[in-house]
Amino acid sequence: MNKIHFLFHILLLVLIMTLVSSCNWQGKAPLKANSPSTTPLPEELSLTPKNQFPYHVFALEEDKFGNLWIGDRDTGAWRFDGKTLTHYTSKDGLANNFVRVIYKDKKGELWFGQEHGGISKFNGASFDKAF
Repeated sequence: MNKIHFLFHILLLVLIMTLVSSCNWQGKAPLKANSPSTTPLPEELSLTPKNQFPYHVFALEEDKFGNLWIGDRDTGAWRFDGKTLTHYTSKDGLANNFVRVIYKDKKGELWFGQEHGGISKFNGASFDKAF
């Protein structure tokens, strides 16, 4: 019963996020790197892969190790450990690359809600599709 209750809350949260933000980005051009409205990244910051950065952020969450997780509408999920920004996509097990919400449960495990109802759980190295 608890698992069903938990999954219901995750699905409800994804639905709410979809309704609230469904039209917010339509018709807007993405920011270009080095445009006047972007801040250059520090030289000591390592990007994986090179020259990519999440520009359409929908979700932020801190994991139990202090890493910042970023959910992007086009490029999937990103983990920032204070120096390195690591990129995760559907190739790493995400249901798809449109991450709307990141949820940390009571055990400190991260759940990622994606567009069209996909839910993935980070297992420490990659993602397991929950739905």
